[in-house]
Amino acid sequence: MTLILGAIAPNHAFHVSDRLVTRRRGVTYQPFDTHSNKTVVFRAKDAIVAIGYSGLAFIDGVPTDTWITNSLLGQREKEYASICSLADGSFKWSGINEALRRLKNDYEDAYRRFIRVEHKAGPQFFNIVGWMYDRRRRRHRPFHCEMVSDQSNPGRLKTYCGKHSWAWHRQLMLQTTPNIANEESKWAMENLAKKGLQSPSKFEKLLVEVIRRVSQSTTTVGSICTCVRICPFSDKQVLIRFADPKTEGLIFPASTGKKKVTIEAYTPYIIAPPTVWAPSYVHGGDGWTQEAFGYKFSWKLEGLEREKTPTQFFRGTQPRPHDPLNKRLK
Repeated sequence: MTLILGAIAPNHAFHVSDRLVTRRRGVTYQPFDTHSNKTVVFRAKDAIVAIGYSGLAFIDGVPTDTWITNSLLGQREKEYASICSLADGSFKWSGINEALRRLKNDYEDAYRRFIRVEHKAGPQFFNIVGWMYDRRRRRHRPFHCEMVSDQSNPGRLKTYCGKHSWAWHRQLMLQTTPNIANEESKWAMENLAKKGLQSPSKFEKLLVEVIRRVSQSTTTVGSICTCVRICPFSDKQVLIRFADPKTEGLIFPASTGKKKVTIEAYTPYIIAPPTVWAPSYVHGGDGWTQEAFGYKFSWKLEGLEREKTPTQFFRGTQPRPHDPLNKRLK
C-alpha cells in the first residue's frame, strides 16, 4: 500500500510518494518492484497538478500510472516511450475537473472487468494536488482532491475536494493517502508548521521524512520517494526530485580520486500536451530542464556524481514489469 502526501504551503504545492510495490504471499507482503512509478504530473488546460495512486499497481493489465495517463488523455491501451509526441490530435486535452471525471468513470468501468483477486485487493485511492487557474478572479488557487473506493460499493469512487477559499498564503494543508497513525500525523503537522515553512526545500524534506518514518513500521511502504513541487507564480516551475536514502548527499568530485560510481535514478510521468514523458531511468548527469506550455519542468537528483567536465547524460524508458496476474499482457 503506497503512502502519498499531498500538501499546500504558501505559494507551493507538494506531492511526495514512495515507489515500492509489494505482492501479497499468504499473510506477508514481499517486494515486487522497488522503483515503481506512482506519480503523474499533468498540465491540464486550467491547472497543473500531480496525481498519485495507492492500491492496485495494475489496471486493465498495464501499470496504474500508465492507465491514469491514458485516462487523462482519453487514450486506450497506449504505451509511451521516454519522450512521446501526440501531435496527431488523437488525445483529449481538457480542464482538470473534466479529466478527473473521466478518470472516475474509467475506473468504475474497469472495475467491472476485475477478477476475483483484484476485488479482494482493498480500496483504491487517487491523491491529486496542485494549482488551478481561476478565470473569473484571474488568479491561481490551490487544488487538492482525493478519490477513494466506496466502502459499501468498492466499484464506485467517491470524490472529496478541498475548499476553494482559505488562507493558503499563510497556512498549510496536509492530505495523507491513505490515513496514517495519529502520532505520525501529529509529528508531521507540528514539524511542518515549525520547520517546514522556513523554506520549500525543508518542507519537502520533512514530507520525505514522514514517509520514511512510516516505512520503518510497515513492509508495504518504501523509503525511496518521488517528490514534486509546483509553483505557478513568477517562476512557473515544476521541480521533480528522486530521493533515495542510499544515494542522497553522495557527491564524487574528480579531485577526490574516489572510484567512479554510476547512480541510476528515475522520473515520473509528465503530461504537457502534445508531449508525454514516460517514466525513465537516467544517469550521467545531475538533472535536466524542459519548458512546455509556459512551465519549466526540472528534474534533479542530489547524489549523481559530478566531475570537473560534464559527464555523458543518458536517459531511457524505464523497464516496467508485467502484470503478475498475466490477464492481458502476453
